[in-house]
Amino acid sequence: METTDTDNVGTPQERAGRVLDNWPMQNYLELDALSSGQLKDLLVGREFWQARKSQPKASTPDMAIGTAVHALLLTPEALDQDVAVAPETGCGARTTKTYKAWKADQAPGKALLLAHEMKQARAAANAVKEHPHWSRYIESLSGAERTITWVTDCGHSCKARVDAWIDSPDGAWLLDVKTCQNAGTTHWGARPFHYVATDYYYDLQLAWYTRAWQAAVGDVAGQLILAVEKNPPYQVRLWDMRTWMARADGLVDQALANIDAPEAKPEIEVLPMPGWLKHQEAAR
Repeated sequence: METTDTDNVGTPQERAGRVLDNWPMQNYLELDALSSGQLKDLLVGREFWQARKSQPKASTPDMAIGTAVHALLLTPEALDQDVAVAPETGCGARTTKTYKAWKADQAPGKALLLAHEMKQARAAANAVKEHPHWSRYIESLSGAERTITWVTDCGHSCKARVDAWIDSPDGAWLLDVKTCQNAGTTHWGARPFHYVATDYYYDLQLAWYTRAWQAAVGDVAGQLILAVEKNPPYQVRLWDMRTWMARADGLVDQALANIDAPEAKPEIEVLPMPGWLKHQEAAR
């Protein structure tokens, strides 16, 4: 395994199959290479992917809370590098002049939280740290925040940032931390986690991390998601994702194929009726 720092890297092609430990998130974001997020766009189509590359998705408060929980659990020593918390006075909302002035002074790439959102993030992270069972997995992590770059057989430069891993004799267990409203699989008022995992392609993300790890590090024994609820009672679940990987690998292949797919010939198509309208018409 080879590690480096931010002053000793070249182009993505020069970093094929390389590990970059202790790399700031902003440097990772600036790498011009395919990421798991881009793969999700590629599943829609090459044109959509190209459009989104020039207009990245804006961060949301929920995403900022997720970043804070992630940092509190995995890299607490680097919390100030990844997260900034607005002062309580004058920054009760993101629409205030005080907040906007404070935001303008923050370094790019940081997750920006209001004070009450940071309290929420700390409560969620503490639910994991103080849990008699799940805390042991955090304590047994072999490492966290590993950036990997590699080049596919077709010559596409790729990147991944693995949340954390646990080494084992059979290979690494890759761990991804996700915040959510419902960490379980029952309907109690928030969408169950296995539905959310499908909606947001969490399995594709883990399959991408697996390819990165295999390209640069070695064997992968399995994939895990630590799901942490963002609201009381801050329930925690650790999900084994290995049974999802066959589907996920297919999605990765499909996304990569869309990069080089020929442009579809424009055609006039029949606009289908929504299902409810069909039933309405049939009842007449």
